[in-house]
This record gives sequence, structure tokens and C-alpha cells, in this order.
Amino acid sequence: MRNLSDSGFILKSKPFQENDSLLFIFCQEQGLKTFKASGVKNSKKGWKANFLLFSEIKFEFIASFNLSKIIKIEKQKKFTLSNDFKVFNLASFCSEVILKILPENQKSIRIFSLLKETFSLLKAKDLINKKNLPFIFFIKLLSILGLCCDLSHCCSCHQKFIKDQNVFWKYHGEVLCQNCQKNFNNVQLLSFLQLKILNFWQKKDLSKSLLVSISSDDIKKFIILIDQEMKFFTHHPLHTLQFLS
Repeated sequence: MRNLSDSGFILKSKPFQENDSLLFIFCQEQGLKTFKASGVKNSKKGWKANFLLFSEIKFEFIASFNLSKIIKIEKQKKFTLSNDFKVFNLASFCSEVILKILPENQKSIRIFSLLKETFSLLKAKDLINKKNLPFIFFIKLLSILGLCCDLSHCCSCHQKFIKDQNVFWKYHGEVLCQNCQKNFNNVQLLSFLQLKILNFWQKKDLSKSLLVSISSDDIKKFIILIDQEMKFFTHHPLHTLQFLS
């Protein structure tokens, strides 16, 4: 065992034994990792205030093959998302998606950067279309994972989609044309405009992506797509999905 240092975002915490907690942190160096924090419930130690959800922290830990233990913590940035219930739910969705899709020890500096920018934008008070961030986050996460690569061509016949043509979402960002979708089950109908929005979100940065307004029908459709996608990753329901509607 040896002492290491890292920084990361606290995605989830849960009680462990009498006074300890398990912290699920997406780290800059270690990736997604579970840590033990001893004495969190001990008010004399004063650690509890340092472990707010979605905060970015810098910490030292004792590395172990079983469960690494945090021994020192220095808060970097305090994301006071818990003061806004709606924003807190949006951040919870992003965290739950990470925890359900990625395995323990999954490393990715791009995912870390995506989380950092997403939480920063959620904190902004004057941000327009903030409710769209989880959808954009999900599309960009699929792209980072090597999925959702080409939203301009049919994944089966490779023909380019044309304006006003209905398309069909298969899974993992694979999209089918009207003719090819007949050979597959459980596909979801998308309008050309909805596909155009997804394509824009995939290619542009988060700030520019938020400039696009979407309708209630678009929101309902994108929730269906996320629900379908998550069924390929896990058999467990996505609890925060209801907060996006």
C-alpha cells in the first residue's frame, strides 16, 4: 500500500459501518473509483462538510487492491447545487448515468472534463436551456465511449439522410433509414429535426449546444431514447430519468 493524491467529483456517497462512508468519485487520474472515508459522521473530525455531492475535491488516499482509504482532503470548488432542487436532480442524473454505465476503475480524462464542464454550467445562474444539459451530456458521453459516431448516415445501407426524412434510432447511436428499419426490432422513430439536434449536440461544445431550444415533444422523445439505451447497459432502472420531463 502507498499514499497517492488525486482530484475528482463526488458522484455518490453511502453509509459504511458505524461512522464511515463510501464515496464514489470520478477522479482525474484514477477514473471511477470507490473510496472509504473514516469518521465522516464524527462531528469532531469535521469531515462531513467536505463531502458534499458533486463537489470537486483534491485528496490523498492509501491505495489498496480492495478499498482505498481517504486520509486527507482539500476542497477545490464547492458546487452548491443542492440549493436548487431542479438543478440538483439534473446533476444527479449525470452522476447516475456515469455510475451505471462505467465499470470501477474506468479512466478517461475526456469524461472527467465533460463532468467538470457540465457541473460548472449547472452552477451558472443565468444559463439558458439548462434543462437540456442532461440530454447533451448523455449524447457526448456515448460519443466518448465510441458510440453514437455517425448521425448523418444510415448505419445499415450508409445512405445519407435527407431533409424531412424520418429516421429510426436503433441503439448506441446507430440510426436507420425508413427502408432498413424494417429489418430491426425495438427502433424509435425520430424526426429529421430531432436527429439534427442530436447531431448538433454531438459536434458542438456544451455552451453552444445549450443555445438550441427543444420542445416538450423533443424532451419526451429523448427520454425514451435514453431509457432504451440504458437497457443495453444495465437491467436496473434509471431513477433520475423522471426528473428530466
